[in-house]
Amino acid sequence: MSKTVQLSKYLFFFIVFYILHCATIQSIQPFAFGLLFALVWCNQKIYILSPLYILSGLLANFQTSSLIIHTITCLVFILAYFLHYKFKKRLNPLLIGVYAFLSQFGNLYINSVDTYLFVNSIICLILGLICMYAYLHLLQGIAKKGIKKSYTIDEIICLAIFCFALGSGLWCMPFGKFITLGVLAFVILLTCFVFGNIHSLLLTTFISLGIAFTSNQFLYLSHFIFLSLAVCATKCNNRAYSCLSLILIDILSGLYFLPLYDLNHLASIFIGTLLFICIPQRYISQMHSFVIKDKEDYGARTMINND
Repeated sequence: MSKTVQLSKYLFFFIVFYILHCATIQSIQPFAFGLLFALVWCNQKIYILSPLYILSGLLANFQTSSLIIHTITCLVFILAYFLHYKFKKRLNPLLIGVYAFLSQFGNLYINSVDTYLFVNSIICLILGLICMYAYLHLLQGIAKKGIKKSYTIDEIICLAIFCFALGSGLWCMPFGKFITLGVLAFVILLTCFVFGNIHSLLLTTFISLGIAFTSNQFLYLSHFIFLSLAVCATKCNNRAYSCLSLILIDILSGLYFLPLYDLNHLASIFIGTLLFICIPQRYISQMHSFVIKDKEDYGARTMINND
């Protein structure tokens, strides 16, 4: 794998870490640490992921307590990982869960001074472990079967959890509403043309659920599903038709359903649409060909830690 691809991959991981660190529902942030453990289980380099995890956590919440909590999380896992490496003992999902549990003792200890914060930390730990196993299962399914294969119901549920977390994190970021609208417009268009209508509708619904629960505005759920349906209905060789339909439906649905629809909303949707239309058609075709190819990549199938 070239250095450019490696750099792009870990930059992507850093962005996802940051989004998941931002994700907050009722002052609970359970989504980030599980991805660190899941990625290392899939043979991603722990000595690169750990600094990315800590830096993204500080970027999301620049506090001393955050630095301590994230550092303890990484140190516990690094210690366990290298002990397994030294004694040549293979990691397994059960042990991953044990180490993830132990890694959150720093969070529990720091928040033990207040009953409300301590209860939140326990809830965060439980939900975080659930998310971790969802990420594990999802990554295993993608690595073994490819991106666009038939998924089982449990893999779809795991995908829903991951997309829910991303939606929540996007909304909680600085300028979250503006960024979320543009990103979602881009995602709706890209997934529709690369993965197909069903995948686009599913991803839009799952991400929108995270946005709705975080913002307490469930009208956004129906609004974004309308946008996805409009793109799917007008999908053709000329991408401009789908982009135009997305903008028009956004204006009509936004003015009629949403409590607040302004120029910032429209500008964000327009920017996301413009970014998609600027992608050359040959790249869209190449991505589409990649995800629908029948031959599985051996490297992807052997990246799982239990082969």
